[in-house]
Amino acid sequence: MNEENHRLTGKASTINRILKSARHEFSGSGVAGARMEDIANRAGVTKQLLYHYFSSKKHLFAAVLDDRTDRVFARLLGINLDIGAPDTAIRAFLKLMFDQYRDDPHLTNIAQEAIAFHGENATKETKFSNMAPALASKIEPILQKGIALGVFREKIDVRYFLAMASLIISGGFTNSYMLSSFLGFETNSKNGLHLWRDYSVDFVMAAIMKNPESDIIA
Repeated sequence: MNEENHRLTGKASTINRILKSARHEFSGSGVAGARMEDIANRAGVTKQLLYHYFSSKKHLFAAVLDDRTDRVFARLLGINLDIGAPDTAIRAFLKLMFDQYRDDPHLTNIAQEAIAFHGENATKETKFSNMAPALASKIEPILQKGIALGVFREKIDVRYFLAMASLIISGGFTNSYMLSSFLGFETNSKNGLHLWRDYSVDFVMAAIMKNPESDIIA
């Protein structure tokens, strides 16, 4: 490895440590409560170096969002959906959507902070919005195949499908208090996660199946 490559590798490692530290602080304290000094200390860098890479806390949070978006979309776009019947493929995709939240302890809080962040800063184009069409392009052929085979109902708009699937499946995480109150169990407990994963995926599938099982949404 030459000196230039070593320098770039060192820089990338430092930025990754900063983003990991920032993700932890933003998740625990929110954007408003997180302190750049604490983020620098956790990352093992000086505050001056932190500001060298990220000019403001908003800039740093935007970088955290982009980093999470890259990781989330890498898994969603990387899933193999050539696994048999269209309903089997879509069900596997929905379970992966759920598992993104289950497997990342910071993702729920970061997602909630992102809602306020985008509202306050009037952000229009983000990495998430720019990458969403690629996800729609991946799912659209599976939906169309299911429609052609008579498995899915006709006229399914992939954009609405992804939007509603995201809201329903992530709701057990991002709106856990309300859902837990309705359901009578904690959706973020081990058993609650299992129950909500099954029910939310079944509910979304029932919305697109031509002949859904009668007890799915009972």
